[in-house]
Amino acid sequence: MNVRKQIIVIIVLVIASLIVGLGFATHTLILNDFADLEENQLEDTMERTIRSIEREQLYLSTSVLDWSDWDDTYWFVQGMDPEYEQKNLDESVSEYFNLNAMIFTGPDGDVVFARGFDPDVGEEREVPPQLYTLHDSLLISGAEELSGIVETEDGLMLVAVRPIRTSWGKGPAMGTLLFARAMDEGWIEELSDLTGVPIRITDIPDEPLPAGEPSLSIVKEGDTITGSTIVSDIFGEPVMVLSATQKRTIYQKGILAYQSGMIAILIFSGITALLFYLLVNHLFLRRITRLNREVQDITSSTSTTASVRIDGEDEVAELATSINSMLEFMEKDQQVIRESEEKYRLIAENTADIIYICDMNLNLTYTSPSVTKVKGFTVEEALAMPVEERITPASLKEIMALFAQEMEKEASGSADPDRIITFETEDYCRDGSTILVENSVRFLRDKEGERVSILGIGHDITDRKRAEDALQLTNAKLQLLSSITRHDILNKVMIAKGYLGLAEDLYGGAMQPEYLIEAQKATEAIQKQIEFTREYQQLGIRSPSWKTVSSLIESIDDTKLPIACDCNRISIYADPMIERAFFNLYENTLRHAEGATQVQIRCEMTDSGLLITWEDDGPGIPDDEKEFIFERGYGKNTGFGLFLVREILDITGITIIEDGVAGEGARFTMLVPEGGYRIG
Repeated sequence: MNVRKQIIVIIVLVIASLIVGLGFATHTLILNDFADLEENQLEDTMERTIRSIEREQLYLSTSVLDWSDWDDTYWFVQGMDPEYEQKNLDESVSEYFNLNAMIFTGPDGDVVFARGFDPDVGEEREVPPQLYTLHDSLLISGAEELSGIVETEDGLMLVAVRPIRTSWGKGPAMGTLLFARAMDEGWIEELSDLTGVPIRITDIPDEPLPAGEPSLSIVKEGDTITGSTIVSDIFGEPVMVLSATQKRTIYQKGILAYQSGMIAILIFSGITALLFYLLVNHLFLRRITRLNREVQDITSSTSTTASVRIDGEDEVAELATSINSMLEFMEKDQQVIRESEEKYRLIAENTADIIYICDMNLNLTYTSPSVTKVKGFTVEEALAMPVEERITPASLKEIMALFAQEMEKEASGSADPDRIITFETEDYCRDGSTILVENSVRFLRDKEGERVSILGIGHDITDRKRAEDALQLTNAKLQLLSSITRHDILNKVMIAKGYLGLAEDLYGGAMQPEYLIEAQKATEAIQKQIEFTREYQQLGIRSPSWKTVSSLIESIDDTKLPIACDCNRISIYADPMIERAFFNLYENTLRHAEGATQVQIRCEMTDSGLLITWEDDGPGIPDDEKEFIFERGYGKNTGFGLFLVREILDITGITIIEDGVAGEGARFTMLVPEGGYRIG
């Protein structure tokens, strides 16, 4: 992420944090205040509702007072005014005072007059029995009045009870007067219209009520708020729950104010952020972008001689000056590095050995181009190959064991950090063959001396190792041949000396010529042995080399018997006397393949190696002689021809057998092992 984007992100985060902080603070301050105001309004509504109930109760109490302290009533309950009921207690009284019940009791507590009335329908109804008990309650309490709410079987009622006295409130009480009004749905509607909010009256909940003075309970649901309080009856016992519900108009206005304020803050913050960004962009970002672009241009051009140009005297200009100074130093260092790289590049590209670097897991991180010449892999292919695909399993096992030993030395602290470690591996080539490589490696270390990678040089010693092996095999063969030949010659010398002694003893006798002939045969055999050793001693004098099969055939004069060869562009690794081996095969064919018309030589790739067949169309070799023809001394001529062929081929691991069909021609099959041949 570039600096411009980072600054934009920072601005956005700061603005977002500011908006969130202001939003939280505003929400806490404004909306909480509006919520408090809303609750205060609800409390006022509940107080008005309660005061309305109290006014209803006061009106009822005043009405009772007007009737109870009246001489006519005083005389009526005593039975002294029989016309009282007709003149004063018709149905219009209940309708006028909006009463649902009235009870007149006499001095002895008997009911003088009682009426229940439903003003909504204009019909009388039974007076709830709970109202009759209030006469005694008033007298027992000794109070001037009992007023409040009473729960009856018909529901809750507002009740006022006073003693009946004279118009001046004098004299002993001659009974009681009760007025009652039902707190029914009509009364609740009137109360709701009076307060301006819906009013509800519900029963006391079943759970225990809190002790002490009832308090206001507020519940907020959606866009309404409801306040509830417990109201006590005439005796101070909880009797109902009074609830008032109103719209959350105040709180919604608070939300609107909060949203408007947040929009204003958001607009102001956006404008401020934009102005701040434009200012930072003008003073810094634009110049830093230009500086970055010029540095990128210099990087793309791979030139360190260029410089950047930034005006001003601030930190950006100082940075440009520092970059120019750094570029000058880099140009000097680059020149030294280029000269060094050129020198080592020439060494790496022209050396016959493979120079490589691998990490501590033995994965190649660099290899010189000579890997293509030595193994056939491109540099890219070699770098992509894991160690398991580069060397044989046996070599990998040896390397891992050696690597573990070197790590133990490193851990002990006794190892020379600059030591050179030498070992041999068998490496795979692109064509599937393997070569022997002598590796000289050392650890590369960081400033703290910790191992970070391995530098190595691999030298192809395949030919050298083959030459060494061939030389050891040749020396062994020569020692064996020398011992056998010396023994044979000594036997022949003893035979010659014996026959010469006999001939000397029989001088002039009939057997003397035969003894001399046998002595001559022995000396001729000695001569053949000496001639063979002169030829055999050439084995191993020169190191094995690569020879093309076609060039070996071309060196043979095939005028007597033509040779056809299809082994084009195929070379084999053999002793220089390989030409003698092919010549001996040709001489053997001329001597023994009577009637043959040609020799056919073919080359075939097999899983075991290269198969070279020498085949003629003569009489072939009998099956009982196939196992003996390669033994020394076997045959009609010297007996050394095919023996020498096998010995020459065996120096580099090439085997030869005769597997033709008797009567159809002789066929000599030579198997060249893997790594002992190549194509091209």
